[in-house]
Amino acid sequence: MERRGGIRVVVDLPGEALPAGGGDAVPVRVRDLSEGGAQIQCTARGSECLAPGANCLNDSGRLLELELICCPDQTSLNIRCRVVFVRRIARDEYRIGLRYADPLQADLLALKQFIRSHY
Repeated sequence: MERRGGIRVVVDLPGEALPAGGGDAVPVRVRDLSEGGAQIQCTARGSECLAPGANCLNDSGRLLELELICCPDQTSLNIRCRVVFVRRIARDEYRIGLRYADPLQADLLALKQFIRSHY
């Protein structure tokens, strides 16, 4: 059952994520996008940096900054997100589900335009 509103687009985009307020940037692959959220993939170590012990899965979720390159001109977009789930998909691979924290972020509006115009 699809819980996320809007169209979900399967992608494979480079990115980085880091805990809001500081911490080390974690290299990630953005695996899908929608107008409401995204799914990223990273190593076990990266997952532990972004969602320690996966104990951030409460009503508000842990805040992250997601930087991704998705535009043809290689423009980087920075979007504030909240962690909604963490799933182990292989021995050293995790998927982290994100929802966008603020619907009026300028870069999020640009991302939504990118999704609408390319998919």
